[in-house]
Amino acid sequence: MPKVSVSPPSASTAQASSAPAMAATAVDRASLSATVLLGTPGEIFEWDQCKSVAMSLLSQRLPNSTLLLASNQLTVAKMWETVKKDFTYKGAFSQTCMHRDFLSTRCPKDGNVRTFLNDLWSKCAELDAMGISINNGDYQSTIIQLLPYSILGFTSGQLTAATLCGDTIDPDMLILVISDEWDCVMNLPTYRKDVIMLTHFH
Repeated sequence: MPKVSVSPPSASTAQASSAPAMAATAVDRASLSATVLLGTPGEIFEWDQCKSVAMSLLSQRLPNSTLLLASNQLTVAKMWETVKKDFTYKGAFSQTCMHRDFLSTRCPKDGNVRTFLNDLWSKCAELDAMGISINNGDYQSTIIQLLPYSILGFTSGQLTAATLCGDTIDPDMLILVISDEWDCVMNLPTYRKDVIMLTHFH
């Protein structure tokens, strides 16, 4: 649609003009110029229709709280800036929550440790893809805190041996080692397995 930029009045013009003329010219005092749309009634009607459709589609995608903040703005640029700020804040908050939830992960009682560790690995990969980094120390601590006592003793021995050799065990490799040990425990005779399962979790 055609448009024309109207510059704010100069000091001399302001003195010579009446108050209504000044108000009509200085549409947006926050910017250097104001944009005035020109067009036939049909073009203006079509513009309004497209605007209504766009707002309807936008309202279906944005949370009500964000939509309310954006709808209070006078220009599209300010609306978009409001949406970006709101989502940036909520995105950072969500990342913090997901990071915290990962670190507090626990294997359910009587759960399969191998399956749970595989799920933990997948969750860590998903967080990494979203830009949420889990450092090796936190990752390793999360793994250790969900282990049964018997596997915990084995795991501590592996980590201690690696430390004495001046080495470390990558968390992904630690998951593989623990999973293999869990399979060995599950293949023990029933009476020995029952004893282990009684002390399965802290």
